[in-house]
Amino acid sequence: MEEVKKMISELATQIRDHMRESNKQLSKGWNTQLKEELTTIREELKQARDQLQEQNQEIRDTYEEWKRAKEEMGKRVGEVESQLDRMKREKRRNKVVMMGLKIGSGEQKQLIEKVTKFLEEKVKVESKVKKFM
Repeated sequence: MEEVKKMISELATQIRDHMRESNKQLSKGWNTQLKEELTTIREELKQARDQLQEQNQEIRDTYEEWKRAKEEMGKRVGEVESQLDRMKREKRRNKVVMMGLKIGSGEQKQLIEKVTKFLEEKVKVESKVKKFM
């Protein structure tokens, strides 16, 4: 019986030692596997970061291009608006001149007729005054 107990004790010790060794081997394997996975994850994260940086740079470049185009369009719009204002002023000025010519021609005739009549009457009056003197 003692021998059986001793054999059981030795077997238990061997089993424990074997389990410890197996656990150590598993831990080493797990650690190695986890390290490899972490390395893979780090590489993927680095690639993702680089890709995001490239996309951000593209976005910045696109924004700068849009900003320049907007400024250029603003300048063009300003030029077109000022040209339109000049054309409107010129149109108003021409309209006033045309109205002046139309009105002026009729009024000028009347004015010329009135001045002519006045001068004729003045000449008549002067000639009458001269006769009496």
